[in-house]
Amino acid sequence: MAHDRQNNVTKRKRGRPKTNRGNADRISALPDSVLCHILSYIPTKHAVATSVIAKRWQNVWTAVPNLSFDDRLCLRPPASTYVPLRGFADFVHTVLLRTNPAKIGKFSLYCSRPTNLARFYDWIATALMQPVELPEAIYSAACLKVLTLDSDFSIQVPYSGTCFPSVKILSVRLENPEKSVTENLFCSCPSLEELSVTDFDVPHCLVHTVKNIEIKGVQGDEDERPLLKYLLQFAATMEKMLMWAKASVPKENRANLRESILQLPRASMKTTIEIK
Repeated sequence: MAHDRQNNVTKRKRGRPKTNRGNADRISALPDSVLCHILSYIPTKHAVATSVIAKRWQNVWTAVPNLSFDDRLCLRPPASTYVPLRGFADFVHTVLLRTNPAKIGKFSLYCSRPTNLARFYDWIATALMQPVELPEAIYSAACLKVLTLDSDFSIQVPYSGTCFPSVKILSVRLENPEKSVTENLFCSCPSLEELSVTDFDVPHCLVHTVKNIEIKGVQGDEDERPLLKYLLQFAATMEKMLMWAKASVPKENRANLRESILQLPRASMKTTIEIK
């Protein structure tokens, strides 16, 4: 009787389906580049959590090019929206310390709670140690008609070929852009008609297409005069030039600036000049 019971137990053990333990091993055997690509589609909090799976996974997340931080993933409701999450700030800081800023391809940060501004700026500065790269598809998008670029950091644009082929209205504010960047950005826009720039020179290549030019941050200095003279002299298609003087420029200086500009030779006497 006891022998029969033992046989039944043995049969039941043998009859149990085997767990497929090979799945985890097969995934872990994938190259780091593939694992990083997979992890790049999930929030960084979850990507870091994979480090406990096995020794193989301990440092994989540090090479993931996409970083996505969201403090809402750290909440345990009910919680006040006005309470800072120190744990979240420490987490972001630790992740940025262990990742290579030069390898960051995408950086997303969502803070629903009060955040120490000094730490916040440090995070952004770390993420932007590499020039910001716009999605490649945007440069050739035929449906893009109006574009606004506003950045305190450098951007990268294609060095050859047509850029923004259908953009007609372009507004740009860049912090100390390199001349090559502005030339590559503006001079390859074949449909551009209206341009607004802030605090930097307009490339000469635009004189053949642009109808309306808006320049912000004018101070009335002598070093601005050559550019204004060039635009008026050769921009035969330009219908209107609107200049916004900085708030620090007195009204009488603005009036004098306008009078001096009106005396410059113009390709078209129909060009309207305004200074505000």
